[in-house]
Amino acid sequence: MPTERWWSPRALFAQAQGLPWEQTLVNFVALLVGVYTGLATGLFANFISLFQLLFFRTHALERAVLGLDPLWTLAFRTRLQTAPWHFEYLAIAAVFFALARIEGPLARLLRRLPMLERRRLGFMAWFVGFGILFYYPLLALATFTRSFGETEGGLLAMLHRAPAILRLIVPLLGGLGVGLLIRFVAPESGGHGVTEVMEEVATGRNRIPGRVALWKGIVAGLTIGSGGSCGREGPVVHIGASVGNSLAGRMGLGRENVSLILACGAAAGIAASFDAPIAGAMFALEIILGDFGVRSFSPIVLAAVTATATARTLLGSASEVARIGYAMKAPGEIAAYVVLGGMCGLGAIAYARTLHFFEALFDGHASGWLSRRLAQLPSWALPGAGGLMTGLVGLFVPQVLGNGYETMNAALFEQLGFWLLLAVFVAKLVATGATLGSGSPGGSFFPAVFLGAMLGGAFGTVVHGLLPAWTAGPGAYAAVGMGSFVAGATLAPLTGILMIFELTGNYQAVLPLMVACGIAATTVHWALGGSIYTLKLRARGIEVGLRAGRTLRTLRVQQAMTTDVDTIPAKLSAADLAARLASAAHTAYPVIGESGKLVGLLSVDDARPFLADPDLGRLLVAADLCRLRAPTIAEDEDLEAAIERLLTATSEHLPVVSGADADRLVGILTRSDVLRAYQRSVGAKGQT
Repeated sequence: MPTERWWSPRALFAQAQGLPWEQTLVNFVALLVGVYTGLATGLFANFISLFQLLFFRTHALERAVLGLDPLWTLAFRTRLQTAPWHFEYLAIAAVFFALARIEGPLARLLRRLPMLERRRLGFMAWFVGFGILFYYPLLALATFTRSFGETEGGLLAMLHRAPAILRLIVPLLGGLGVGLLIRFVAPESGGHGVTEVMEEVATGRNRIPGRVALWKGIVAGLTIGSGGSCGREGPVVHIGASVGNSLAGRMGLGRENVSLILACGAAAGIAASFDAPIAGAMFALEIILGDFGVRSFSPIVLAAVTATATARTLLGSASEVARIGYAMKAPGEIAAYVVLGGMCGLGAIAYARTLHFFEALFDGHASGWLSRRLAQLPSWALPGAGGLMTGLVGLFVPQVLGNGYETMNAALFEQLGFWLLLAVFVAKLVATGATLGSGSPGGSFFPAVFLGAMLGGAFGTVVHGLLPAWTAGPGAYAAVGMGSFVAGATLAPLTGILMIFELTGNYQAVLPLMVACGIAATTVHWALGGSIYTLKLRARGIEVGLRAGRTLRTLRVQQAMTTDVDTIPAKLSAADLAARLASAAHTAYPVIGESGKLVGLLSVDDARPFLADPDLGRLLVAADLCRLRAPTIAEDEDLEAAIERLLTATSEHLPVVSGADADRLVGILTRSDVLRAYQRSVGAKGQT
């Protein structure tokens, strides 16, 4: 018999059987999430620019669209000719489309794979091909917006050239438009973004509609483009998680991997927004997942890197945040950064409480006539009221409107005086609270970066004025203030350190960053016990982090498990099993042997492709299709151990066995069961 060649379909299939398919697939999906989130970041940035032109440079946009401005037309044509079109991408897309319709030897190879795997590979090829093609209309849109000279100076330059009354009117109109869209068109597009993703991961629901990927960009783009005081990173995180959720669903990934893919979308959103892949990955690990395990690290890094690379092709390689040089003048200067860290911690506390106050104000839960009047307004009008408040602040301090990149860069380049820095800091607190508290979608992360730059710049102005020979300039303190304010507001010091390190590109900034970020985070944790994200989740009855862990350790599995369990006999024929699964109410079922012992766990998604094959169906029974080594947990273990087991399990159903007999099934446990037991415990403690 001739020796099988290594490249033959049969030999390749034999080799492929030994690969970790599921983890490899997760990594590929993470890569796709990064690509699509990078594209979404570019689209979102251009939505913001278009809305800014529409509201504040209406005449210029009208003349350009109608062809009445020959200079703009010439600039647009020139940019189109010099744009990085990369027509070789078309050939790459054609290859993937061809792979999606596989023929020849590769088809014979794939016929040996289960139907689920073949469907996954086909979907993946289509996703890659369409993602590549989507690059071209986005590049055309980016070229269009960049052809307007007004966009180069950002929103602040447009505000200086527009009538001052527009600073008041436009945020009001934009807020009303946002409210109407959220109320009548896309209610899922509301919210800050990060807290929504954290809630889905913490509860295990992992349901973020695919519509978010489109409508969140439009609605949040309208918010920021009309002058709303918020960041674009929160919506991009929400968009990235939505993309990840849709891809994970299409690929048929188990629910245990969906949370990881949502975190990949969050990492990609932060990385693409700030051109900072390391900080994006750390954001997802430190804030979204709270898990630094090897299993999480690889896909999250892949998503962050590909998102950054994709966004760079559309937005350029330069970050919108200015990169400044840094040099610590003397070792004793560390004392100044200790003080700065404490100040940023106090500022982050003020920021968290400001957000909470404005949310209560617009919900009607604050004291005073204004809160009562706001509570009487229809829900769609509240963002308009928030826009009016923001416009009133922006009428006198226009630097607070929009995301504020230009003003923050001015602080980094030491172009703002002490009193202006303080005024902008206070005004930004109020404007951000009014925008986000009224329900307009936008990020709360970047306003923390902005506030840190203002506070750090003001502190640096004083310190450098007193000790010019011993301290760096105010710009250095503004940069460190950015990181430490973020560390305090999010209780994520590693994210603050790495983000500013990436933005400055200077290793010498790490030492003062470590000191200031650590002190800021400690100050906020001591005073509030949570971040701007976890405090909002706590108000919804959802705990994450150490506080939740302590509660879970006091609860036993038997207090949360379901004892009425639907099981499947191990010898059930494939035909009877197919009829049983046709109306399956669960995604997995324990398989029980004749002696009543637990045999394994049968996944509905895994079993259906085999049951669809009539030849295999005559030979198989339920025991042949179940996972024999499915993770289990004893009824006397605590719920923290159960959560860890559920995160690493291949199903959201965890069989519960007797503590005395590891083969005897006594119940089933899901994440929803754990959450209900936790909420019952927290509610009981709150009533005592």
